[in-house]
Amino acid sequence: MFDVNARLKELRITLDLSQTEFGKRFGVGLGVIKNFEYGITTPSELQIELICREFDINREWLVSGEGEMFREKSREEEIAEWAASLNDVDKKFQRQFVYALSRLDEAGWKVIEHFAQVLYDEQMAENEQKKKDEGN
Repeated sequence: MFDVNARLKELRITLDLSQTEFGKRFGVGLGVIKNFEYGITTPSELQIELICREFDINREWLVSGEGEMFREKSREEEIAEWAASLNDVDKKFQRQFVYALSRLDEAGWKVIEHFAQVLYDEQMAENEQKKKDEGN
């Protein structure tokens, strides 16, 4: 039977984390993770909650196997995560670009909107051309 312990191992492998790395992310040691994965113990309700929060896991999937592994995020959550990622040292250009966008007035946004539409139209035309070329 595929239970919560097996799903924890599946999750860890999907995330490409060692047992030690996985445990550190929600505050437990290697021995606890080994006990979970070997079915010696099962996670407490608090541990399940911490795991779901830390890795954006669908609680229903972890507990019962129903649904998708990862929780579906709202558009606002995805934007917030992306914005938080801009703190990475290697994202200097992205930070500068977002800052420049934040300073635009209405006329500037109209220019950006027009530019985005042109890019979109060009991409759609390229996709149509590829379809036609593949059909020949």
